[in-house]
Amino acid sequence: MSGNFKTGWCGTILDVNLTTGSITKSPLDQNDARLFLGGRGLNSKTLFDRVPPGADPLGPDNILCVAPGVLTATLLGLSSRLQVTTLSPYSGILGDGNAGGAFAYVMKRAGYDQIIISGQAETPHYLWIDDDKVRFAFDSQCYFSILDTLCLCQFVWGPSWELYGPDDMVNLCKSGLGWETSLFELMRVGERRINMMRFFNAREGFTKEDDVLPERLFKPFTDGPSKGVQLDREDFYNARELYYSFAGWDEKTGNPTASTLRKLSLEWLLEK
Repeated sequence: MSGNFKTGWCGTILDVNLTTGSITKSPLDQNDARLFLGGRGLNSKTLFDRVPPGADPLGPDNILCVAPGVLTATLLGLSSRLQVTTLSPYSGILGDGNAGGAFAYVMKRAGYDQIIISGQAETPHYLWIDDDKVRFAFDSQCYFSILDTLCLCQFVWGPSWELYGPDDMVNLCKSGLGWETSLFELMRVGERRINMMRFFNAREGFTKEDDVLPERLFKPFTDGPSKGVQLDREDFYNARELYYSFAGWDEKTGNPTASTLRKLSLEWLLEK
């Protein structure tokens, strides 16, 4: 996990300019972080700093700020909240919205306190950050692992959380089990299960060489809406290495290191 979560901040802002196509990372101003606390405070300050008076809400001078709460991804439960702020095209004044779900959590886990989208693109764009996509994949696996551990249906509790989300899962554990837990702790439980499974498989002879995809996925599809689409082999292997790094697994074997097992209170496996 990136950043100093003991203080509530990761220390990084991601700035995306749709006009120039540039994406830059800048350090979070710690003074602003404390004076304008949380997603709403930080977004409002950024809007004052970056949007000139009388700007067209639908023009290139406006910005869109996305920021999780300062307590998101900490040990405090029910704290995965996200704030989105902009100069509203509807009202012409500051407009913001707040949402729950897992996006705030995984954004914080990816190492960002705020994403600022500025400028104007001629065609629709989407933001795809390769390293953080792998981080999101690892976090998603930990989340689904805790769903399996709690025997919760993935159709109801994921992946889009249309019925129940991460905050509901925390509340369920608190009210239904009397377990004063947090999303951070539950994700750690999911991670612990993944590492136990990985260690067991390694004991049975599973190696990095077995951690592959079917060969047909690296060949172009010959028909259908995905005709011509294929996975890039080098991209896959690079993503696999990055996944091992996020998981704390050995780069040579692809299996949990002793330090990772100790971090997850699984040191007893080393004696097996």
